[in-house]
Amino acid sequence: MKYFFLLGSNPALSIAEISNIVEGRLDLIGSDILTWQTEEEQDIKSLMNILGGTIKIGIILDESNGSLPDLIFKTKELAIKIADKHPDKKFNFGFSFHGKIKTSAKILGMTVKTELKKKNVKCRWVISKEKILSSVIVVQNKLLDLEESCGLEVSFIKDGNKILLGKTLATQDFKDFSARDYGRPSRDDLSGMLPPKLARIMLNIAGKNKGKIFKILLDPFCGSGTVLSEALTLGYKNLIGSDISEKALKDSKENISWIEEKYKLTNITIRYLLEDACVLATKIEKNSIDLVVTEPYLGPQRGEYGTEKIIQELENLYSKAISQIYQLIKKGGRVVIIWPVFIFEREGKKQMKFLNPSTSGLKIIDTINEKFNFLKHLPLSFRKTIIYGREGQRVWREIILLEKI
Repeated sequence: MKYFFLLGSNPALSIAEISNIVEGRLDLIGSDILTWQTEEEQDIKSLMNILGGTIKIGIILDESNGSLPDLIFKTKELAIKIADKHPDKKFNFGFSFHGKIKTSAKILGMTVKTELKKKNVKCRWVISKEKILSSVIVVQNKLLDLEESCGLEVSFIKDGNKILLGKTLATQDFKDFSARDYGRPSRDDLSGMLPPKLARIMLNIAGKNKGKIFKILLDPFCGSGTVLSEALTLGYKNLIGSDISEKALKDSKENISWIEEKYKLTNITIRYLLEDACVLATKIEKNSIDLVVTEPYLGPQRGEYGTEKIIQELENLYSKAISQIYQLIKKGGRVVIIWPVFIFEREGKKQMKFLNPSTSGLKIIDTINEKFNFLKHLPLSFRKTIIYGREGQRVWREIILLEKI
């Protein structure tokens, strides 16, 4: 079986997450498609529910030489197979194009529609101004082959001299992510919050589903509880959240109670600590933690500040916190932590300044397979770690994976 993933806005993060979740051969096509070769049929819907950085997952069903007649014929055949399964439902179909494909979408769509009508199939061709249909369009226009819908999104993927024809099987649940972000009862927009998608990716990068069993999870800078909330939705049962701020802990408790109720979660054990991360080893049993996932204070996000001074202060804070974490986690335990990257311009060129806190006793693990880390379009640091941010932001994130030696 050959599946494909449509990667998110940061392809490196998406690749790192996927490669730490699935087994099998992975290959990158262009800048946004990752293919996955596996011997057995996979539960794609369940896999999509785990991932945070993938927009769509589909299966490769055919390939074409790229000529318009061949594309029309093979697309029509795929469409008829689905339409025949649902004779009483209207059939909706749409296309997404990945790479430089020289064909007329209009001729392709209209011809397929005409051929379907000849077979008495009631159908509608869903179009978009963009080459790639969004998840919103796919879901709202019922372009998935499900019990409650009769649809097809064909992804045409340019791969060398051939074009792969993929059928979308699942899309990211954008409504659910939005609810966990903007619908949670307690938010702290002033201090800034870790996006739920990124928190989920960080949890998956740890390698939870590839033989690593992380029973006890600690977030020593838990803030409003985003990491803890995402961990609960992934099946973690034993959590510790700590923060120096009373408001942060109050927000965490409210948000996590909301998550437990929303997803009907049971048998959860959560311990909250109002503590400085730099003294946690005196409050938690040493060598008892399996996994730490956290985003510490990243420094000021607004206003004027002295970068060198901030870096020095943060390196001191992070070094102390990491020293405590080292004492708390078991041998082989992992830490997924964000370090800030400061962005500024010098002589008209964008510059980046990175942190270098002490990680004594811990080694940095590659989060992305070596076969991908040479690709120029992937945003990687000089450490080959992944950096994450958007144009205009003054502080980006560097995602670091550490393991206790």
